[in-house]
Amino acid sequence: MRINMTNLDRTIRFLIGLVLITLNAFGAINPGIGMILMIVAATFLVTTYTGYCPFYWLFGFNGARSRAK
Repeated sequence: MRINMTNLDRTIRFLIGLVLITLNAFGAINPGIGMILMIVAATFLVTTYTGYCPFYWLFGFNGARSRAK
């Protein structure tokens, strides 16, 4: 598995995941939708940790390409 996410993308995903988990933990989100958002948050945190997003691969996007030639 190669890294295909930029550091900015990883940071944004981490923050969104953290916010979703926090909102759900304090009951600010409806429990029905909260479970779905917890799955999204977990996905964001896993992709942040690995640096690999399968949707980027599926659509052929690689944010971590080298800028120098």
